[in-house]
Amino acid sequence: MQNAIRRELEKTGDWDAFRKQMTELSLSQTLHHDNVASAYLQNGDIYYDTESLKYFTREGEMSWQRLMEKVKEFAKARGISFEKMEQYAHTYLVSLREESIRANNDMLKQKALVLLRKGDEAGAKRLWKDWKFPRMTDKEIQKGLDIAKAYPEVKEVWAGWNYMRKNLLNFLQEAGLYSEAEAKALEDILYQK
Repeated sequence: MQNAIRRELEKTGDWDAFRKQMTELSLSQTLHHDNVASAYLQNGDIYYDTESLKYFTREGEMSWQRLMEKVKEFAKARGISFEKMEQYAHTYLVSLREESIRANNDMLKQKALVLLRKGDEAGAKRLWKDWKFPRMTDKEIQKGLDIAKAYPEVKEVWAGWNYMRKNLLNFLQEAGLYSEAEAKALEDILYQK
């Protein structure tokens, strides 16, 4: 579309008008993408409009802004700072991710052993490409998970985060950026509890 506009503007022979229009087109597209990213954090849902050929956001069930508002409410109800509650929620989510990574690694190991017993060394090696290096010890993971015992609200933060993550993965799959298998793999490995 931009090339078609450029060709029509070139026909006028007015270099100043041509330069001005092309600059405005470039800037509007750049700013639109930044605005979409910011609006997504506020609204929580993103879609592609086939008529305007642009991405837009709309009010979703959950957004990053609403999730942070919940964290503020939880902190206020507990009489602790927002920063402290956010830290608890973050540590809990990271611990869930690490637990999920370890579980996925264990599953990959079991599948690789089965393939090795069948003599399929190449198949076993292919599985290891999905192995992730855990960054926390078992003790650290458990300490992070135990936060939910003292602050069960972090489970609601996890549910909101997980909803937003799945919603974005669905959008990325619909947009053709991920295959169904890739989106499912990302969904399965992270934060499943």
